[in-house]
Amino acid sequence: MTVSPARAADPACRVLQALIAAAALLTLPAALATGHLPATAAADDSASRPGPNIPEPMVFDLIRPLGVRQGELEVNVLGLKPLSRLSTGDRQFDFISGSDDVTRRRSGLELAPEVEFGVFDNVAVELELPIAHGELSAVKGAAQYTFSAGTSRQFSHGVQSILFHDLSSHSVASSLLYLAGYRFSPRWSTLAMLGANREFGGDNPGSRTLGIVNATLFAEMDPRWTLGLETNYANTARGNASLLVMPQVHARLSQRFSSQFGIGTQKREGSVAAELVFRLVAEL
Repeated sequence: MTVSPARAADPACRVLQALIAAAALLTLPAALATGHLPATAAADDSASRPGPNIPEPMVFDLIRPLGVRQGELEVNVLGLKPLSRLSTGDRQFDFISGSDDVTRRRSGLELAPEVEFGVFDNVAVELELPIAHGELSAVKGAAQYTFSAGTSRQFSHGVQSILFHDLSSHSVASSLLYLAGYRFSPRWSTLAMLGANREFGGDNPGSRTLGIVNATLFAEMDPRWTLGLETNYANTARGNASLLVMPQVHARLSQRFSSQFGIGTQKREGSVAAELVFRLVAEL
């Protein structure tokens, strides 16, 4: 993405980062000091949803879980901090920051606040506003539909459509994904996404079509803690590929608040970079 240099003095960016840090500092100690949460405190909207309760991947999340109920509302923010530089000659599209520049000079914290809402049973919509280098970098809208929720206590599936407008390159990207989740046991479950993304217009001369595969394995250790291993693979029409591997921990801090954290690696064209990612979630 072609963006202006990072603006450390941007007031809006500093305030948002301070709020995120304060929320984490205020909620995490209380959660860690508790051996376990009462069943009522650990409860969420999953009790009223039909079908299996399957967690969401942290980096490439859903628009609420499959089987969303009407009126469910979630506000969350995804944060990504590159820990090393990823050099590549391919301007491959990235859902967080758009069409990155060829040197991937991502030195600052990238944020993606979003609002997710269940319009009807099994139908959810999302608005996301990615922020990079202290500036609003894109506008993202998405919709999700769950097929036949409640017909199985192990399997659930649906579709998701995403529209992404990059404010820097002036390009528009659209994607369509098939979603499938399966619960093997009370502890183990998995979620997979399979689809394609196509970028139109703008000044990005790189590959415009991506095949996308996301697969995540979850182990729910207790009502409060879930471990996950997320993989995001994308392959362009001309053969350039990228792979993100992100081990992660999901922690339910209270009845309505939860957090996710992970450190992983992204590989592209033989270059590997480390990334720190977190997500703070409020279910309203």
